[in-house]
Amino acid sequence: MLAIFIVVLGVGFAVDNIATLFGVQVGFFGRADTFAQRGSINFLVVGVDAFSLADLIMVAQYNFETGELNAIQIPRDTRVETARWDNKINSAFSLSGIDELKSDVTQVTGLEIDRYVIVGLRGFRDIVDAIGGVEIDVPIRMFYTDPCQNLTIDLRPGPQTLNGRQAEGFIRFRKNNDGSGYPDGDLGRIRAQQQFYAAVMDRLVSARGILQLPNLIGIVQENVRTDISGSEMVRFVSIALRADLSGFNIMKLPGDVGFVGGISYFIHDSEETGRIVAEYLTPTQTTERTEPNVRINRNKNRSIAVEVVDATGVELDDVNLGDMVAQLLRDNAFNVQSVRTDDAAEQTMIIDHNARRGSTEILKIMPEIYVRQYDDRDSVYDVTIILGSDFNYWQ
Repeated sequence: MLAIFIVVLGVGFAVDNIATLFGVQVGFFGRADTFAQRGSINFLVVGVDAFSLADLIMVAQYNFETGELNAIQIPRDTRVETARWDNKINSAFSLSGIDELKSDVTQVTGLEIDRYVIVGLRGFRDIVDAIGGVEIDVPIRMFYTDPCQNLTIDLRPGPQTLNGRQAEGFIRFRKNNDGSGYPDGDLGRIRAQQQFYAAVMDRLVSARGILQLPNLIGIVQENVRTDISGSEMVRFVSIALRADLSGFNIMKLPGDVGFVGGISYFIHDSEETGRIVAEYLTPTQTTERTEPNVRINRNKNRSIAVEVVDATGVELDDVNLGDMVAQLLRDNAFNVQSVRTDDAAEQTMIIDHNARRGSTEILKIMPEIYVRQYDDRDSVYDVTIILGSDFNYWQ
C-alpha cells in the first residue's frame, strides 16, 4: 500500500511538473512550510482489505534536510496497551477509527502522525492498471491462495509486466501454500517492495503516466482517504518526490511473536525501536511542534465571502490556478462563493469591498499581496482576489 502513497504524491508531482512547463510555479502556504521548518513530516499509510481491516500499517517519514524517505512497517498483530477488547493494533482502525490508530502507532514508534493516507485494495489495482502495469523481475516462484480474501497469487520468476491484480499479489506475498518463501525472509520481501516502488515511479513519470493523469486523479479521489488537502499536496510533492527512492529504507518494527493470556501477538522491542528511529528517522520533538505565529480565526473566516478571479492569462488543461487558490482558502474555512476567469491583469491583488477588512485574515495565509480598499457597497462579496500575470511567487 505504500506504493499507492507514492502514487498519491506522484499524481500531484505530475501536476506540478505540467504547471512548471508553462512557467507557472505553484505551491501552498501554511502547515507544509511548518513541517519543512521542523525538518520532517510523518505519514501514516494504511492498506485496508475488503473487510475494512488494516492489512498494512506503515509510518513513512520524509526528511526535508537530507531528502531521505524512510518507513517502518508495523505488523498487524502488534500488541498495544489499549482499552479495546482486542489489544492488536490492526483492530484500532476497524473498531475505533483513524485517530485511535494514529495514537497506537505513536505509542509503538514514538513518532507523532502528521498526515494519513488510507488506501483500499481496489484503488491499488486500478492505479496499476491505469499506468499500464509495472515491470518487475519476480525473484522467486509465488503461489498462494486464500479463498476467504478472494486472493490468488500465481507468479513465476523472471522479468514481466504485472497488472493490478498481479501487483497486489506481489506486494502482499509472504509465503507459498507449502510454507516456502523468500530465502532470507523479510529482507527479501522488503527488497521486492523497494523494487516495486521504484517501478511505479518510473511508470508515473513516463509519457503514458502523464497522459493517464486525469484518470489517475479520479481513481485516487475514489479509493483513497487522506487528510492531505489539495493545496498541501502540490507543496509536498514538489519537494518530497525529489527523494532518491534507491536509498529508500523500509524497516520492520523490531520484535518477535509471543503469547499473552494465551493469545498470539507480535511483541515489539521498544528499546530497539528507539534505536532505529534515532538512526534512520527524526524523532518527534514535541517542544518544537508549534503552530504558526499567526493564528487563523476559522470562525471569522466562515463569515468572509470571497470571489477568486484568475486573470493570469495562463490556460492549462489539468491545472486551474483559480480553483487551487480557492481550495487553499476553503482549507482555511473561508466562504469562497465564486471562481471565474477574466482578461489578463498585470498585478495580483486583494480588493477589500466596503472597507470590511476581510483582507486582514487572507493576508495571514497569502502574505505580501497588494491590498486595495474599494468602497463598493453593492458587491455581494467581502473580498475579491485577482490573480495577475505576476502570480509566480509561490515557492
